[in-house]
Amino acid sequence: MKTSPALKWLIPVIFVLTFIAALAGVWPAEGTPYPLTTFRGENVTINARGLYHWDTVSSVAQMQANDLVTLVLGLPLLAVSFWLTLRGSLRGRILLAGTLGFILYTYITMVFGAQYNALFLVYVALFSLSLFTFVLVMMSFDLDGLPAHFSNQLPRGWIVGLLFFAAAFLSLAWLGRIAATFAPGTVPALENTTSMFIQAM
Repeated sequence: MKTSPALKWLIPVIFVLTFIAALAGVWPAEGTPYPLTTFRGENVTINARGLYHWDTVSSVAQMQANDLVTLVLGLPLLAVSFWLTLRGSLRGRILLAGTLGFILYTYITMVFGAQYNALFLVYVALFSLSLFTFVLVMMSFDLDGLPAHFSNQLPRGWIVGLLFFAAAFLSLAWLGRIAATFAPGTVPALENTTSMFIQAM
């Protein structure tokens, strides 16, 4: 499995941009949240502070929690997995793919879900770069030789079961939220967004 030379500049750029975006998200700022009734008639509270000024208090809590996870876990994992990948480690390459998948998912949600702010172009760059880099890493795996690196004792059944359980749980959770909007006159819980972009993803 060869490491694409492009990774040697893509990963550092992604690391720096992710650090900037996540740090800006959790950076403390002053302001007073205020209530707002959306055009759909839903009552929300606007954060009115920092980078996420125009987002609701509820959505900001989720975004800042994600920013903190990115700073504490995501970026260290990106650095370690990239270092292991450069040393030829298969585990490092798998971890790198997973970490890039996390960053990709995170900044897809920021591009389409966060209210427009000063880092919009950074979100777009991270979405694009992490997608391209994720594809490069996935294409670098030798699929024919990959099974030989895993033990026959690997609990495949448990792994498959866990994935199906997670899929079923999320499907029921999201469908329950969507089905509640079918009744006439029901206000969908969209806060100040325009659609259920998380559920769509």
